[in-house]
Amino acid sequence: MIDCSRSITIAENEHWWFNVGPITGTEPPRWVGYALGKQRVEGSLALMLFPEVSDGCELGLLNKWRAVLLTGAIAQDPASCYGGVANWFVDEQDRGSPEDFRCQRCGDVGCTGDCREDVYLDHEE
Repeated sequence: MIDCSRSITIAENEHWWFNVGPITGTEPPRWVGYALGKQRVEGSLALMLFPEVSDGCELGLLNKWRAVLLTGAIAQDPASCYGGVANWFVDEQDRGSPEDFRCQRCGDVGCTGDCREDVYLDHEE
């Protein structure tokens, strides 16, 4: 669960608020990025976790500032399909750029470089 009372809204657009919040029960806190929908669907708001804001297979980062930067980069990346950022709520130096986090191998924002583009081509048919 995300401790929403300690979350930071870093940016928004017409459809989403972009946030960073600590995962409850982790000590020291692990910070995860997520998008919270602005429109209710059947009474609920959509919440989309950003799995890229992680350390290997463990969700969240210990470094809150890096989580803020990476979440901003994902929000701005056209490939993420979140629609970019219309308004920022953090200082300019805290606004991550997609290019700062883009993998040189696969081109994804947030990939750590452990990717393998040919992962589905390893078997013989």
